[in-house]
Amino acid sequence: MEEIKKSYGLFQRLKKNNLGYKIILGIIFWVCFAILCNFKQVRVQTLDLHSFSHKYFISHIDFEFPDEEKTTYLRYDKTSKINAIYGIDEKKVKHARDKFEEYLIDHHNSEEFISNEKINDYADLFENILINSRFTDAKTIK
Repeated sequence: MEEIKKSYGLFQRLKKNNLGYKIILGIIFWVCFAILCNFKQVRVQTLDLHSFSHKYFISHIDFEFPDEEKTTYLRYDKTSKINAIYGIDEKKVKHARDKFEEYLIDHHNSEEFISNEKINDYADLFENILINSRFTDAKTIK
């Protein structure tokens, strides 16, 4: 009796759960995908010297200080020169606002009429200036 060899197509062999053909098909797929990713063109904006960029560029830079001891000393030296920065307590700011508002009400010119809204706006502006103000020496600001 002659053995008749049946030739199966690729899809029939895959349906038959032939593992070898599935692995070969997977390798072919990954090679095609790698070629596609490798030859994909991506536009990159080139930078010209002494020109302004229209977009932000953020990049990571590897940088090491050549002398770690000196760097540590300079950091300590710079931080030791920083003095305290003071602000005004909010209770005192509220108290100063109230006194300023009373001053505006009591000592305004009788010729000019200032509305209560204007006085309140000036007092709010004065309060915001006091809250946002910070006091320190010139070296700390630098």
